[in-house]
Amino acid sequence: MTDLTRYTSRTVDDVLAMITSDEFEQIMFRDVLYDALPFERAKPYLTEEFLAKPTAAAEWAETGLKLDTETLHEAACDYLEFAYGKALGHRGISAARSVDKMTQYCWLLGADWDLVTDAGYANYGAPGLKAAAEFLQHPWPEDEELERMSQGRTCSPGCREGCGQ
Repeated sequence: MTDLTRYTSRTVDDVLAMITSDEFEQIMFRDVLYDALPFERAKPYLTEEFLAKPTAAAEWAETGLKLDTETLHEAACDYLEFAYGKALGHRGISAARSVDKMTQYCWLLGADWDLVTDAGYANYGAPGLKAAAEFLQHPWPEDEELERMSQGRTCSPGCREGCGQ
């Protein structure tokens, strides 16, 4: 079991400050931080289409991510498992989304904003995913291709899918 006391969950004010920062502007997919906000604080960032639904507030209360450490850690680890497949599948935009989401999850748990992105996006984000796994104390899969990718090498000799670039 992971010792959750090592993490520091961000506050609503921390999240709002990050959303308006230059760092946040650098990522394409921003839903994790928005989801961490209470409905009233997230409203300015939600689409008009969503806000027009009569059940928008209730839906947000049901599906919105909570800022408590246990919920964040569980969501981050679950998403990380999904992200491994995107890197291994050479999934381009989906892999980029995974890196963006893991950046946000790790930051919400107290990591530096650039923990995941500084590891690099080469090989469909595998180095960044490994950095996230280490921060989250989540097991890294025993997968030779993913391990090679996390080290900046091609998934297999002669890969023509973009590994090592």
